[in-house]
Amino acid sequence: MTDSAHSPLPRCGREGHSGEMRHLIASLSLCVVATAQGTVRDVPGTFATIPLALAASAPGDVVEIAGGVYPAFDCSVGVTLRAAVPGTVTFDLTSVLPTSRGVPMHFVVPAGQTLHVVGVDFRFPAATLTPQLEPRVDVVGRAVFEQCQLAGAGTAGSGRVRIATGSLLHLQNVAATGPLLDVEGAVTATQCTWQGPNVLGFTIPAVRLAAGALLRASGCTLSGGSSSVQIPAPALQTVTGASAWLVECTVAVGSGLGGNCAIAGSGLVELSRCVVLDSCSPPQVPNGIAASRQGPVTSGAVFRADFRTAPLLPVGVHASFELVSVPLPIAVQPVGAPPAASFQVAFGLADASGAFPL
Repeated sequence: MTDSAHSPLPRCGREGHSGEMRHLIASLSLCVVATAQGTVRDVPGTFATIPLALAASAPGDVVEIAGGVYPAFDCSVGVTLRAAVPGTVTFDLTSVLPTSRGVPMHFVVPAGQTLHVVGVDFRFPAATLTPQLEPRVDVVGRAVFEQCQLAGAGTAGSGRVRIATGSLLHLQNVAATGPLLDVEGAVTATQCTWQGPNVLGFTIPAVRLAAGALLRASGCTLSGGSSSVQIPAPALQTVTGASAWLVECTVAVGSGLGGNCAIAGSGLVELSRCVVLDSCSPPQVPNGIAASRQGPVTSGAVFRADFRTAPLLPVGVHASFELVSVPLPIAVQPVGAPPAASFQVAFGLADASGAFPL
């Protein structure tokens, strides 16, 4: 389920764009993992390994995983990979032989399906003297990562999470330390923390957007990696043709020699009510929409989502049962639910503090 909130937002140019002010529509997605549950397949109960459970699964099934460390695997079906107890399951991408570069994981989700990964940790190889961006977690298609941690085997990790062109990943309550988030498609994120890799002698950002890539983040912290012999890494690096909207986020440059901006590159980046920890003082717009969710979605439980914008602005909330990203010509930010497939949930004014609880 995807909720979208809308309110007027003036457009403010950045990174070479004009500063023309126009009242357009802004939106931000809030993903809710709440779908009809298929067959539950236990690992290592009914099935000894995760690959065996996946081979027997159909789209919509749940692979429930008991606590433990599991070797990297590939997945090509839209199921839910769920830790029986969040935080006790680790997908291990590290390896000792033949090299220390580790083992990649590929999530290739067929069209019309969505993969959910809930409550698991990804262990990447420890950082080294070279910028090892392998192994990587490849996401092709639609996927949701919720309540996950991605970190190195040591104090800092290396590696890469790649979102392929045309793919969509939603991150909800995800904490990452080390892997680069390399976006070629679209990413939405709420209540997440992402810190870039700490690699001696190399400047690698936390998030990198390719041409045509989209990033929408609300209530997140993005921090560049650190290097003792190189300029500090930016939190977000873009190229021409990339677009990012950050609302109520903290964006920080990494530590190192010399200075650098927390946001670098030539893409379109618009900030609203963000804290930027560098000396570049990027311009911000006031009326972006922030979204947050109170705890995980549980079947039969009360669901609550909160939206925040500038005080007393109108807010409309629409919902869709699909995870989609459809840009509209009239929107500054791409909406998360197409009007034809969505339905109105609420409409009203934000209060004097800008809050609009749902």
